Amino acid sequence: NDNCKDRVSLVFNNIISSIGNNFPTPPKLAFSNTVNNPAWISPSKNTIYIENKLINFLCNGDNFIDKIAYIISHEIAHHYLNHGWMKNVDFSYSSTIGDYIYDQSFSVNQRKNDEIQADNFGGFYSKIAGYNSLDYGSEVLGEVYQLYELKHEIKGYPSLNERIEIVNSNINRTKELAKIFEFGNIALITENYYDAQSCLNHILNSNFNSREIYNNLGVIYLLEAIKGSNENISK
Repeated sequence: NDNCKDRVSLVFNNIISSIGNNFPTPPKLAFSNTVNNPAWISPSKNTIYIENKLINFLCNGDNFIDKIAYIISHEIAHHYLNHGWMKNVDFSYSSTIGDYIYDQSFSVNQRKNDEIQADNFGGFYSKIAGYNSLDYGSEVLGEVYQLYELKHEIKGYPSLNERIEIVNSNINRTKELAKIFEFGNIALITENYYDAQSCLNHILNSNFNSREIYNNLGVIYLLEAIKGSNENISK
């Protein structure tokens, strides 16, 4: 229904805002009436598609927002990480949790590594957007596999059990980074600029960057300069 779609759009926009990068260009969101692809990316259209079937199913259950945040943030992550096995080809895979068209040029280990990166990236940015997506990642994967009657073992792609292990292995790291981000912002507000810089630089060195992180670092440097200047310059 429209209310469910509006909530999905809000989650999508909030996660895109938490990333804040304009390169590559942020993807668009579209809803699909198909019934066999839960979610997927069309690189040529720069669009992430989510099926109404999946939205309606999750919307009628518990923890809808966090579960849809997992689906959305994972697809967004593949876009921003520019993963090679989906580059420049529409439907090179059906979805990140669907029936894959097997391409021997990409190994299972490479796809597994991409999934680890996508959960880590998506988990962090959905967390700072206010969603506990990874906490419900395993649950929503199981529900989607059941809803779409997917095989637990898909050729050329990590198994369902491996996907669940990937989700669970990323939860603690994502929460740690999110806490460091939060502490950095608290340190900034309380004028503890050294700790604020250390926290935000640690996140950047972990290969996470966003407009907000760079903005806050810029604010820190500006406030430090004002604090260290004479009164006339400070004014």
